[in-house]
Amino acid sequence: MNEDIKVKEEKQTVLVAFYSKTMRDMISLSLKDQGYKVIEAVDGADALRYVFTDRPDCIITFVDLPIINGYNLSRILKNTGAFRNIGIIICSTEENSVFNFWAKNILCDGFFIPSENNMNLLGDYVAKIIAKQKKTEKKRYPAPTAKQIINLLQAAYDTEQFNLYILKGCYQALIDSFNLEELIKETVLAVSG
Repeated sequence: MNEDIKVKEEKQTVLVAFYSKTMRDMISLSLKDQGYKVIEAVDGADALRYVFTDRPDCIITFVDLPIINGYNLSRILKNTGAFRNIGIIICSTEENSVFNFWAKNILCDGFFIPSENNMNLLGDYVAKIIAKQKKTEKKRYPAPTAKQIINLLQAAYDTEQFNLYILKGCYQALIDSFNLEELIKETVLAVSG
């Protein structure tokens, strides 16, 4: 029997974490139609709660998820022994090199750009990710303690704060190097001929 079909016959659970109700509903309905049990989360903290209570086989999360973004959610789970074998698919509304780079480098198992035209492909993609994770599952880990969870969340928060600090510094450097007065003079000269 085909292993992908076997995985789907076991009624696998997929956690769909999207803040957009429209996207969440589109993905959830498609997966339910393809035989999956679906749990829905509206933000990263909600998704993390469902991971602990329901232990899904796969998570489909949006990059820009509120509270804990999709990248950090993936990083937290893939660095926690009890959850590292959960398949994680990160979604974005558009493909770009930055999205691809981060999706590949934060240990997620795949990435997907959902649209009405490709929802029929998602179920098979999820089945392949789950089958791959089941093959690599070597060791069962105990569920993390409350202190470990707090440490993981703190690390994710610290990363977000660090990223904002870096962005602020880059923005300030750009502003400092940008001379509005000089730009206006050059524009006036160019326009006046």
